[in-house]
Amino acid sequence: MIVLFVCVVLLPLMAGLYWLSRCGAASGTGRLCRRRRRGLLSRCYDHGFQPIAYGDFLAIGFFALAYGGFRFYKILS
Repeated sequence: MIVLFVCVVLLPLMAGLYWLSRCGAASGTGRLCRRRRRGLLSRCYDHGFQPIAYGDFLAIGFFALAYGGFRFYKILS
């Protein structure tokens, strides 16, 4: 059961925290910026003009996946 908890809750939670700490804005090369944010709900120095970025959607998606995994884990146990 611990392995299931780690796979369905902790891994998505860690991925969501990672993308919450990174800028996540699209760069000129089409890749996502991986610089650290200046603060919560802000971007790095180069992408301060972008209000919402792909990294925000990734973080929200991973948090929703972790929440769903937690609910699934509670049903099984």
